Amino acid sequence: MSNAKKKSYFIRRLRLFLKRNYAVLIAVPVIAALYFYTLHIEPDSLRIKEYTFQHRMIPEKLDGCVIAFITDIHYNQRRAGLWEKACNVLNNRSDLVLILQGGDIINANGKGLNINEALKKLKKLQDTNLLYNIPGNHEYRYRHGGIKAIQKTFQEHGLNLMQDKNTIITTPSGGKFNLIGLDFMTNPHKRIDRERTAKLFKSDMLNIVLTHTPEDFPYLPENAHMVLAGHTHGGQINIPFFGSAINPPGYPRKYSYGRIREDGKTMLVSSGLGSAYTQGRLCMKPEIVFITLKSADKK
Repeated sequence: MSNAKKKSYFIRRLRLFLKRNYAVLIAVPVIAALYFYTLHIEPDSLRIKEYTFQHRMIPEKLDGCVIAFITDIHYNQRRAGLWEKACNVLNNRSDLVLILQGGDIINANGKGLNINEALKKLKKLQDTNLLYNIPGNHEYRYRHGGIKAIQKTFQEHGLNLMQDKNTIITTPSGGKFNLIGLDFMTNPHKRIDRERTAKLFKSDMLNIVLTHTPEDFPYLPENAHMVLAGHTHGGQINIPFFGSAINPPGYPRKYSYGRIREDGKTMLVSSGLGSAYTQGRLCMKPEIVFITLKSADKK
């Protein structure tokens, strides 16, 4: 066979192969690129989410106050760069009156730092006096002593851990609001007891509730004006026009992420910063949430 015929035969076979397999040839690099992006790009891409919360219980002295909300850090060395980015963002905000941390600092599966090392990283925040924390399910499942070891380590580091407690926050402008930190294992989703949490709420001021799971939202009283929750990671894998692919059982998909309003209450669910098991994220970047309080008297 001449060289010309060999070349012609090869071209015909190549064209036939491309015609029969073009879909595979297109799909393979697309899937590979998507896989790489989901595991190595988006999980380290920090998003800043801004909300404005206006309510009749917000006085003028609270107008313009900014609260930061972070949750589900799940600190491990693989995401060390992400935490550095988050610290830089938070440390460069001079307008914060509070930083709220919504639980799951560690990984209960053992793939990450122990609580002592994790809290050292948490103290990279410049002003830990602004920081209030609650435990999540991973703190309760901590392999090296459970929640008692968590409590002890928080105390040793001088960090505030709220478990079914409230405190009155006074801002530099003189405004006041009631901050309520709910414990994970005794939250309403574990023991539906409205009377237990009722004593934590104030009738004459804004109530801001920090809880780990959005599952608690329906059980909170009407004066739970703003509720901040995590736990869901926003579903981590978010499919356009469908929503979160990973949704914890026990509550509707709409609780997975974003702003939810029900019965006069507002809940903000964050996608969090880290991940406990699968590291992948798609269309659901890790985030820091900033909430600006706005008086109902202001337009």
